[in-house]
Amino acid sequence: MSFLKSIGDIMFDVKTRIINVLDNEISELHQGHRFVAHHKFPAVGSGAKAILYMKTPAEGGPEYHTVINFSTEGESEIQVRESATVSLSGTVMSTYNRDRNSELTSDAEVRSSATVVTSGTLLSQAQVGGGSISTAFGGKGASRDEIILKYSTVYLFQVVSEAAANDIIIGVDWYEHTPLD
Repeated sequence: MSFLKSIGDIMFDVKTRIINVLDNEISELHQGHRFVAHHKFPAVGSGAKAILYMKTPAEGGPEYHTVINFSTEGESEIQVRESATVSLSGTVMSTYNRDRNSELTSDAEVRSSATVVTSGTLLSQAQVGGGSISTAFGGKGASRDEIILKYSTVYLFQVVSEAAANDIIIGVDWYEHTPLD
């Protein structure tokens, strides 16, 4: 079932009956192809790491368009790493469809606290501080640009705490887009 219909040359969204000016991200949400997973790591010690990892399925399925969000109570270094090697330890994270009326699920695997064997290629990193920012957390960061993840690849979303008893939240938000070509 298509969620778009046309009247002449004008496309509109069947759910809202508005003229279709939706970007691809919102379009994928309306089709039930947008997902989220997150985890809170309480009281992470200085020098310790909080890690969420995501493994994408084999080629032939949808592309995984991903944005990673990090929140820390204290000073930290945030990193996004590709082609890591991990053991299958850790906790399988629940992934939620952002269209709460959809029964579609994602084939991506998201885990927290896995044992890292090799950390892979560093794609992105940033320093976030704590203490003086007037938000719910001392520092926040996100990969500013959407990343289209490679098939059959393990990604690490990692925070290295530089503060004692640092509460850290890592979230991954993605939509699954099947290219037409």
